[in-house]
Amino acid sequence: MKKMTFILAPLLLVVGLNANSKKVDQEVIESSKVQHSVESTKNETGSTMKDYSKPGAAIDMEFNTTKVEANEIADVNITLKTIAQKGTLDVLITLDENLSAVGDNLENNLTFSLNPETHNYNIDFQVKSEQDGLYYVKLLTTIDKGYGPKLRSFAVPIYVGEKPKSLTRSGGANMKALDNGERISVSKASETIEVIKE
Repeated sequence: MKKMTFILAPLLLVVGLNANSKKVDQEVIESSKVQHSVESTKNETGSTMKDYSKPGAAIDMEFNTTKVEANEIADVNITLKTIAQKGTLDVLITLDENLSAVGDNLENNLTFSLNPETHNYNIDFQVKSEQDGLYYVKLLTTIDKGYGPKLRSFAVPIYVGEKPKSLTRSGGANMKALDNGERISVSKASETIEVIKE
């Protein structure tokens, strides 16, 4: 009976430790999933090559920005993509009012020389705002391949504070943001009908 106890005791100890390690591993996995989920909610990503594809466009754009609180620094990572193999890509960058660049890493006017080996052109910088809201980094891109420029504009959203469900912005034109963050312009229209008598 003592031999049986000596044999079973280590076996039960090993089985118990193995079961406990699986429980710890599962807790680590669950903790990792929660951490990854929290990190992923702090980023806003988008691409013009998915839902907003524009056939025949000379340039496309992908972005990744961090959602921050007021007075916190947001990372902005933009990748411009083109299949053009020669010429230049000029980029004019403007920031919304109350959104400011951090440091000296943002140039408002950029020029890239196009070549057949490179199709991605990265622009990385940081911004911040003292007020909560939805702000935009606006890009006006021009590709000149030697026979006339091709223009395309982009707007990259920057969320400061809680992401608003809807937003109305004041300005020359009444701007609204849909639930998905896309901006639309609402303009007044008038129509005049003239009756011609014969």
